[in-house]
Amino acid sequence: MSQLNIDSDEVSLEFINYYYNLINSKNIDELGTLFKNHTHIKYNDNDYKSLENIGIFFKEMFELIKEIKLIKLSSTCSGTRRFNVLIQGQIILNDDTITNYSEYIQFGQANDKRFWIKDIISNFI
Repeated sequence: MSQLNIDSDEVSLEFINYYYNLINSKNIDELGTLFKNHTHIKYNDNDYKSLENIGIFFKEMFELIKEIKLIKLSSTCSGTRRFNVLIQGQIILNDDTITNYSEYIQFGQANDKRFWIKDIISNFI
């Protein structure tokens, strides 16, 4: 049986860049397509579950941040459809304060081939 060779860093980098571009452009409608009702976000010890609460999370984030920047990414692939990504980056707040952060994202590919985010854990450093 042959095994598919998937470059998890390449797939993850492409997806995370897309996700961060949506955040930086404050595109809440397109962001909403990346989540399901059972997605779980834990951000600085606050839990957000359900699509409604995730929408609230992003609206609150948009009020605080100017830009999010990826500094370093490491990833693994669990099978052919699930990716685990550890990110180090910087957030530029609206008052131009720069804060470092660490983020873990697990995303997968649904049967319809669309990617979606299952879990996010994120903390300021």
